Amino acid sequence: MLAYDRMSLSYDIIMCYFAPFFSVGQEPFERRIWVKRLRVARGARVLDVSTGTGRNLPFINRQVGPEGRLVAMDISNGMLAYAKMKMDKRGLKNVELQRANASLLPYKENSFDAVIHVGGVNTFGDRVKALDEMVRVAKPKARIVIVDEGLSPHDQKTLFGKFLIRTNALYRCEPPTMLLPRNVRNIIVKWKIVYSTLVNTSWPFYILEFEKADLQKEMATLPMGYSYLSL
Repeated sequence: MLAYDRMSLSYDIIMCYFAPFFSVGQEPFERRIWVKRLRVARGARVLDVSTGTGRNLPFINRQVGPEGRLVAMDISNGMLAYAKMKMDKRGLKNVELQRANASLLPYKENSFDAVIHVGGVNTFGDRVKALDEMVRVAKPKARIVIVDEGLSPHDQKTLFGKFLIRTNALYRCEPPTMLLPRNVRNIIVKWKIVYSTLVNTSWPFYILEFEKADLQKEMATLPMGYSYLSL
C-alpha cells in the first residue's frame, strides 16, 4: 500500500500517457477488448478490482453508459486520488471509488454484473482469497476478466521469451486457473504481446476470463437421484 502511494504519480504517467503513446495506440485498443469481453449492457453494474488511477474506467463507462454504475477499489489512497481527479475532469458521476483490500472486498454476494481486474494478481499476497472474492461478489452468469503480465508457455522457451524474462521475472507468471473456485465455468485463456517499435520494447500478458456458475439453475437440471456434490 505504501509503495503504491509513493509511486502513484509515476504510475499514472506511465499507464495513462507513456503506454498509449509508445505502443502506438495498441494499449488502449487492448483495453477496449478486455472490457468488451465483459459483455455488459447499458445500465450494468461493474466492479474494477485494483483500479489504480482508473485507467479502465472510461472504457467501462462507454459500455454501461451514464445509467450504469462503476465501482472501483484499490488499496492505495494515492492511486485513488489520481483516479478521482481524472473522473472529475471527465465529469463521470456514475463512478464510486473506495479504498479496500482485494482479498476482503466490502461488497455483498451477487452484487455485480461483471468484474474486471488488470495488473496485480501476480503479486497478490493471497491470490486464492482474492479470486474467491471476485467470484463471490459477481452475480450468477456474470463474466470475470483478469489480465496480468505473462508469456505463453511456448514463448517462454524461445530466445526472445528468455530475454524478456531476464528483463522482468513476472513474465514467467501463468494465469491462476488452478486457483479458481469450483463455481466457475467457461474458462478461457489467451496470450498476447504488445510490441512498441518506438522504444523497442514488448509487453506480454495473459487474459483469463470465465463465468460464475448459476448453481441453482444447474441443480434444477440434474436428473432425479443426483446431487450437485456428486458431479
